Amino acid sequence: MINVGGYTLSWFGGAVALSVVLVLLSALVVFWGRKSWARLGAVVVLVAMLAQVSLLKPAPKESPKTIVVLQDQTASADTQAQALWLKTLKNAVGETATLKLFPLNQTDQGTRVIPPLKAALQSVPEDRLAGAVIISDTLWHDAKGDLSAFRANVPIHVLSTFQNAPDRSVVLDKPSSYQLVGKPFALSVTVRDTTQPEGAEIPLNLYHGDQKITYRVRNGEKTQIPLNTDRPGRTPYLLATPPLDKEAKLQNNAAIFTLTVFRDRWRVMMVSGSPHPSTRAFRSLFKQDPNMDLVHFSILRRMDSVDFTPPDEMALIPFPVDELFLNRIHDFDVIVMDRYANLGLLQPIHLQELRAFIQKGGAFLLMTGPEGAKDDSLLVSLRDILRLNPAPQGFQDAPITPLLGQEHPITQPFLGKPLPLLRGYLPATLPAEAEPLLETPEKTPVLGIWPDTPQHGRMAWVATDDLWTWRRPQGEEPPPFNTLMRRLMHWLLREPDLEAPPMICQQDNAALTCTPRGKAPKDPVHLYHPEGVWQPWTPDADGVYRAPLNRAGLWAVRVQQTLIPIPFDMGPPAEWTPVPPSGALLAKHNGGRHRDDPSATLSVTFDRGLSERLSSQTLIFDRPSAITMGQGEAWPWMAPALAALMGALLLWGWRRG
Repeated sequence: MINVGGYTLSWFGGAVALSVVLVLLSALVVFWGRKSWARLGAVVVLVAMLAQVSLLKPAPKESPKTIVVLQDQTASADTQAQALWLKTLKNAVGETATLKLFPLNQTDQGTRVIPPLKAALQSVPEDRLAGAVIISDTLWHDAKGDLSAFRANVPIHVLSTFQNAPDRSVVLDKPSSYQLVGKPFALSVTVRDTTQPEGAEIPLNLYHGDQKITYRVRNGEKTQIPLNTDRPGRTPYLLATPPLDKEAKLQNNAAIFTLTVFRDRWRVMMVSGSPHPSTRAFRSLFKQDPNMDLVHFSILRRMDSVDFTPPDEMALIPFPVDELFLNRIHDFDVIVMDRYANLGLLQPIHLQELRAFIQKGGAFLLMTGPEGAKDDSLLVSLRDILRLNPAPQGFQDAPITPLLGQEHPITQPFLGKPLPLLRGYLPATLPAEAEPLLETPEKTPVLGIWPDTPQHGRMAWVATDDLWTWRRPQGEEPPPFNTLMRRLMHWLLREPDLEAPPMICQQDNAALTCTPRGKAPKDPVHLYHPEGVWQPWTPDADGVYRAPLNRAGLWAVRVQQTLIPIPFDMGPPAEWTPVPPSGALLAKHNGGRHRDDPSATLSVTFDRGLSERLSSQTLIFDRPSAITMGQGEAWPWMAPALAALMGALLLWGWRRG
């Protein structure tokens, strides 16, 4: 094609035709001389006819208009109202414009409309863009200043699906926090009720384990709720307000708050019954931890020892049993008794204080060797708490290769790896509430732990005095002794990362399945529904707990003292943070209109100059400036004219020849 003065010269096979013309021109000039010019002109006209030469002129045509439609895809969207709005919009636009749909998705910061709106507008060429329509509940989390400052070059209309339906919400200042043991802490929470005036009283329930506390809080006002910080560890709290009648969505009626209480320094008391290689191993390990303050005593001379050395010549100090076990025992976080037989040092009053320490939540670690089988061992003295039953055969002085018992975060680094040998152990039977973490091939426990209960704090028992031999590195791995005992001590100190939930819960679409970890829980299990109801939950015949998740919202499982949150179809937490509808603000500052009745009729126009005279139900858009230049034939009689010209040239050339 060749453009000349706005007209386009077009031929079919132009390159071939040009080659033929050049060849014929050369031949005629050589053989026929100057008298061949008439014949040459006739040949050129013939070639032009064969090449279908035509002269075209431009035919201007208005380009198709495009309207960007941003459709709400968030968890709070009203899909039925949106479908109705979209149908109404399509009927109003008809064939006058093309609707280009874009999703409005939620983010971790909630629903933000400005970024996706900018991206959608930029995706359409400016000379074809007529405007934008946003179909949403307009509960956007963009800052009000960002909404009012945003300016587009085209009108932006908002078709709102927002309905001021009955709704209650629980809003936390933050979902988790940390605090030192014994320091006061208050949880900041705001409850909102759209059916009540500001300041009206609303019930708020606080669930912690099997405890329930009901507060009367004021609508829309922050409330400070004190929480207990007496014991270290991570504690989840469920805060819920009862749903209203006909409340459609319950995702924001409850919230989980997690408080982690910790100590800046852990205080550990360790008492070794006699000198032993394990004493130095444990002492060195505890000293390596910068957060532990260790107080360690080794009994070097028994009360019944026969020794004629005068006391004033001994470089030993008396064991301060009264100071440690009567006056200062509750100053410690963990008490470690290493191969300790009673030896007449701990009197009943001391043992009673040790029991009280454990019963009030203190952590206790007992490590036994051959002395554990004797009548004066702590296994016998503390039988009412430990409920350990040593086997009658006593300490087994035979090598074994222990195996992992019940799966637990303490022993997680050893999964799939062989463990070193142990040269002896004390066989015993664990009570039902204890968990065996290391076992012999015959399933006899070598390491057992007792999780917290209302009756006692955390406890652990090591049935061998040979763990110190695990201090040798295993290839590139750290020594098993260091890894195991450090994780065991941190579990006793309630390190959150080493917590093992009593149940493993999984969601499969709308089905909840919870499998007890290890033995079935003795305490009843309860399931919290988003409607604000706790129900007893019984397992199926295979011991697995199953329930359908038939309502979007926050579910929870309560077993023993543990609360397991189960969020279902919740979306990001910010999505349910109460915000006022802000669609009218965005439309006002961008020359658009805000409509909130999906059942109303709509009409559209593409002339912004008529805005003052049109109905409020009319959406006004820009008329794009783009023009598509089509092509039409300028001379339809060109082929007959070329034929006549060719005949005249041939006749003229024949007469001259």
